[in-house]
Amino acid sequence: MKNLVILAFLAVQLTASAQTYIFSQTTSTYANLSGETVLTTTAPWTYATSFTVPIGFTFNFMGTNFTSVYVEGSGFAYFDFNYYNLALPFTVKLKSKGSSGNNSPISYKTEGVSPNRILKVQWKNAGFHYDTTSTINFQMWLHESSNIVEVHVGSNSVPNPAVVYQENGSDGPVIGVYKYSSATNCTNSTCLNGNASAPVFNNLTGNINLFGTSITGTPASGTVYVFDPNVVGISETATTAFSIGPNPASDRVMIITSDNSIISECRIFSLSGALICTRKPEDNFLDVSDLAVGIYLVEVESEGVVGREKLVVVR
Repeated sequence: MKNLVILAFLAVQLTASAQTYIFSQTTSTYANLSGETVLTTTAPWTYATSFTVPIGFTFNFMGTNFTSVYVEGSGFAYFDFNYYNLALPFTVKLKSKGSSGNNSPISYKTEGVSPNRILKVQWKNAGFHYDTTSTINFQMWLHESSNIVEVHVGSNSVPNPAVVYQENGSDGPVIGVYKYSSATNCTNSTCLNGNASAPVFNNLTGNINLFGTSITGTPASGTVYVFDPNVVGISETATTAFSIGPNPASDRVMIITSDNSIISECRIFSLSGALICTRKPEDNFLDVSDLAVGIYLVEVESEGVVGREKLVVVR
């Protein structure tokens, strides 16, 4: 996966009831699910049709643990019946194509091994309420342990966005994460607006119109939007045994251990857990100038103690 284009950071301290999300945009080859559980039947579905999806692990969203998520034909996902905890991967009025819901299956699959499993929910070959000839494919991923929410956009054909998205604030879908304390009070959100190719985030609160926060246009196939609740350098449960600075960084960072112990090795991983490289700092400085723009996990080993911290690389 290539990390590209946008990194947006919110400088707000984490609390038990609301988390601060890092937004980033990446690209990845879109792949349909295989061996998934199909939720839809032969009955046609609409934007209001809802399904219950078992996550397969405990997922923490906005400071609360959940083991299931509810999804609707509209590309709307919520974790509780009050609609207070919302993850919106691609929200617009959708419907199945033709006379059978199986023409546009909504399905899910939990992949991977604990503690790095991923729930993937897929809307395949979906039509639009106002234009069934248009088509969209997309997935919502929920990551175990990191609690990251990802939106993966597949092939699509939307020749007339003004018609398709006519009830949204802009001619595009609503994409973001939201936390409400009541039906009319949003306490935390990271939602997107601007052009779909390079959207920017909003941190909206109060009595907001969800459908007024949409992006403009349909994201290209292979687009991935990432909402990461773990702010760099801040942990809800524990502190790491070392610190990294500056963070974000462009060329090199300084690593300081809490007890001034000698660093024997650093390992840099992608957010998906793939090992990128192993290197040893020189005079506690770690060269990251060759890393692509993106978010990484840096694992530091010093005298038998191992700690991990996120590192953001910018240019």
